[in-house]
Amino acid sequence: MKKHASIILPGLMFIPLACMARGQNTTPSPQALGALNPDAIVDYRESLEPDGRTLIYRSVKVDSLDEAGKQIVIGQVLERTQDGNFRLVPGRQPEEADLYRQKLCQKLGGIDISNDNGGLIIGPGTLNGAGCKGPSPNSKASKYLPRAGSIEGGVLKESETEKSGEPSNPFAPVTSDYVNPAAPNTSTITNQNFTVYGRAFYGSTKAGMATGRLTVMNRCVAFQTDAVVPGQTGVLEMAVNCWSGSVAGFYPTVVNGCIPAFCRNDYGQVAVFQ
Repeated sequence: MKKHASIILPGLMFIPLACMARGQNTTPSPQALGALNPDAIVDYRESLEPDGRTLIYRSVKVDSLDEAGKQIVIGQVLERTQDGNFRLVPGRQPEEADLYRQKLCQKLGGIDISNDNGGLIIGPGTLNGAGCKGPSPNSKASKYLPRAGSIEGGVLKESETEKSGEPSNPFAPVTSDYVNPAAPNTSTITNQNFTVYGRAFYGSTKAGMATGRLTVMNRCVAFQTDAVVPGQTGVLEMAVNCWSGSVAGFYPTVVNGCIPAFCRNDYGQVAVFQ
């Protein structure tokens, strides 16, 4: 994929940790699960680490990327951020979780960078996420990149539109700043675990950080960052595993892309049917 970015989300409140013993298993209350499907949380515990940090160890059900209608369980090691989101702790993720995100990014045409730049951030209503990066939108390989859309039953379903930067010599540095985000437009059914992703194409004449943030249904969020140098082009791609809930309707999707000079948003929707 490309260069990628980040997001924010409403609060899923877990059990306070101040009095918790190290490694103690806990069962989150219904209030703590927020918009998550309670059945999707297979295991959950909070642990006070030797370095003083409190980490969350949980296992969640996600859609298989290989078999339609099948779910698999992956583990996560999370750390709460000051704004109420969760960071996937780099270097601490279970092997099967890293392999899942690598396979997801491969389906999207890129490589997994969820463990880079401080770790992928997901919202409290998000079961799982991935941050990917791949070829520049101006490179010859960019024609193989998928459009924004969703993965259902292991099959990529692309949105109808995609926005990218102006074509140019792939070997020449960009001479003007641009950010062209592409939010997903897709559909699913109620009470469904589904994966959806969006992207932001960019070019920057300034050094700094490029960020991408995907928000789905106002609750599922993934945020990734990547360092940029002057003249660099790239694509930020974020994926979230989300629970559709029990209420049919049309729900917003947003991709926010930023470079050192400015930010831009693009908007789409998820249609949830009974």
